[in-house]
Amino acid sequence: IQDIDLLLHSVGVKIIYTKVLHYCYFSILVVFAVDTLYSVGNFLLLKSAGLEPSTPLYIVFTLQHTVISIATAMYQGIVKMLEMRLVMLNKVLKNLAHQWDNSIVKPMPKQRSLQCLDSFSMYTIVTNNPCEIIQESMEIHHMICDAASTANKYFTY
Repeated sequence: IQDIDLLLHSVGVKIIYTKVLHYCYFSILVVFAVDTLYSVGNFLLLKSAGLEPSTPLYIVFTLQHTVISIATAMYQGIVKMLEMRLVMLNKVLKNLAHQWDNSIVKPMPKQRSLQCLDSFSMYTIVTNNPCEIIQESMEIHHMICDAASTANKYFTY
C-alpha cells in the first residue's frame, strides 16, 4: 500500500490519513462494544437460568465470536483503504479527461491545480505528456488489485 501511495503522490494525490484512521478506530470500537454486550448478555442469560459457567468454558464460548469480529473489522479497514485509493485514482483520471477535453493539456511547464476533497487533497500535475499520468495510473490500479487479491486470499481461509 505504501508503493501505491508513492505512485499516487507522483501523479498529484496527497492522502490525508486521519479519516481512514478515525474510520478504523470507530470500527474497532464498535466491534469491542458489540462483543462486550454479547458477552455480558450471555453471562446474564446463563445466570438467570440458574447456571454458572466455568471461566474456561465462558472464554472458549465468547472467544470465537471475538476473533471473528476482530478479523472482520481488520478486513473492513483494508477494504476501506483500497476503496479510498480507487476513488482517488478515478478522480485523477476524470481530472485528466476533463483537462484533455478542454484542451488544457498542452506543452507548458509543470503546473499544479489544487483540489481539496473529503479524505485526500489532489493536485494534477499537467505536463507535456499526459501518457505518463495514464501509465502511472495503470500501475496504481494494478497494485490496488494485487493488494485486494492478497487481502481476499488471507481473509477467506
